[in-house]
Amino acid sequence: MHNTRMKSAPLDILSSEECDRIHGTTVDILRQVGVHVPHAEARSILADAGARVGPDDRVYIPEDVLLKAIESAPSVVTLTGLDPARRVVIGADHVNFMGGAGLLNILDLEGNYRPATLKDLADFTRLCDALEYLDVNHGMCDPSDAAGPGLYPSAASRIIPNTTKPTALVIDGGKDVEAIAEMASVALGSEAAVRERPFFTIHDSTALSPLRHDPKNAEVLLEACRRGFPTGLVAWPMMGLTSPVTVAGTMAQRNASALVGLILAQTVNPGNPFIIQMTCGGIDMRTGNVVTASPEIGLAGMVGAQMARRYGLPSVIIAGTDAKIPDAQAGAEKTFMLTSAALAGVNLIHGSTSEMDGMMVASAEQCVIDNDIMGMVRHLISGVQVNEETLALDVIQEVSLGDGNFMVHPHTLARFRDLYEPVAFTRRRMQDWASRGAMSARESAAHKARKILDEHCPATLSGEQVAEIEKIAEAYSNER
Repeated sequence: MHNTRMKSAPLDILSSEECDRIHGTTVDILRQVGVHVPHAEARSILADAGARVGPDDRVYIPEDVLLKAIESAPSVVTLTGLDPARRVVIGADHVNFMGGAGLLNILDLEGNYRPATLKDLADFTRLCDALEYLDVNHGMCDPSDAAGPGLYPSAASRIIPNTTKPTALVIDGGKDVEAIAEMASVALGSEAAVRERPFFTIHDSTALSPLRHDPKNAEVLLEACRRGFPTGLVAWPMMGLTSPVTVAGTMAQRNASALVGLILAQTVNPGNPFIIQMTCGGIDMRTGNVVTASPEIGLAGMVGAQMARRYGLPSVIIAGTDAKIPDAQAGAEKTFMLTSAALAGVNLIHGSTSEMDGMMVASAEQCVIDNDIMGMVRHLISGVQVNEETLALDVIQEVSLGDGNFMVHPHTLARFRDLYEPVAFTRRRMQDWASRGAMSARESAAHKARKILDEHCPATLSGEQVAEIEKIAEAYSNER
């Protein structure tokens, strides 16, 4: 695994005074406006922590309660895949790339636009497992042939056996957490092993905007934290629709929603790993359509990363594209979103593969193209090492006074593989490129994706373990 650490300080988009003002507004929202929590146990827990519960199920939280929860939460979360070598550190100066998730439709390699299936989910998981620059796998799509109460246990049964990497799992209530816990115990051998070496995070439980916590996400947080699972709470307000049209106002509101999840987590299980989601979406004011890739959303992610650092919490943002197919728009928007997030020091960049059409479409071709983009961004933030060996004065002297050819020098031969090499993008001369089929980046990406899907089959679990995991998913689906 790369475990990329930023060479230089992250890019701060706010002054310290502006950070303080956003935090101050967040505190005012929690104290004065409150958050609607229609879940009796969650309200009781928050009240025990020091919050005031109003007669309308609205919870009002003083700053000291918030600060205590922030102090309790760890600044770093470590995930280790089913392959122990696949270890990811989320937090501090680490930047990691995580796949897209929850996409309902597929643009397949034959060019068909259709609903996603369980087979698609397994295939995307295998594909993303093979992508060099992707650190954390995810449930790329929501399969239509598993729709219903058992959707996410069924999805997890296709994700866990098909990746060696750490993963993030989407769930929809406390029962789903139970199912995931049983599957994880099968994969690692025991519940104690899962607590000791978590290979997944459950942070995609979603609060509603504005300022409302759905009962199901309260169930998820409580159940996950009681089991010690790394968790979090997504608050994805849409600027101008479910939050203010301004970045600052949206981020203060989003902050308040997510931090209530943090308080719940730390009250139930002090020290429980918590990843804070720090981004938002928007709408096109001309059409009312969802927007996931715009300068404002990129800025919001950068602000969110800076606020997470202020709190000492690991951060996650979503980096999507509104493009419908792998084209110039998709490439430009993904490059912008991934680069801005990485430069800002986001610890976990969600949606790094595909996440197209307003978080509705998955494309294997775009996944491979995004891997090239991730590679460039990773090399960018890794910076330049300056030491005696890299300055290479002796090499410069030897070659300059000799044949003038650095290419065959041992210094070059020992280090040239450190240089970035793309997969879908070409660097060949025109005639060479034409003689090899004149493939576009999209065509080249499709060729690579087919090769991966034909050849790459992670085998970290036995056939018996896979069958047991599928049996658990079926049982939970039938029960609900």
